[in-house]
Amino acid sequence: MQAGPWGDQGHSKQSAGTVARTATLGGNVALTAEAFEAVIDWQTDAACRDTDPALFFPVGTTGPAIEQIASAKQVCFSCVCQDECLDFALATNQDTGIWGGTSEEERRIIRRRIRAGAAR
Repeated sequence: MQAGPWGDQGHSKQSAGTVARTATLGGNVALTAEAFEAVIDWQTDAACRDTDPALFFPVGTTGPAIEQIASAKQVCFSCVCQDECLDFALATNQDTGIWGGTSEEERRIIRRRIRAGAAR
């Protein structure tokens, strides 16, 4: 299904982020009531729910932050909501923190690939 953050993001179901991402590529970011409910649903089941949010927002990308990023990604990799979280981050242009197992730079790469694919 999912090839990874730099490949095709195949999903078995359409998540709120997927709905919103389509709107984002068109220039608008709007969540319908249905999409908002889906966001709430995945967040309820997320592995990070009981984790200190500071873990997912390291200061910097060197030194101690490297270990913090790795620890945050470990939580993401064990989460059943990883795809939905990444979709949400891409759809809402989350430019800081670890979301869906990806760093800020990794999401920038994904966004560029999405835009490049849409331009073809």
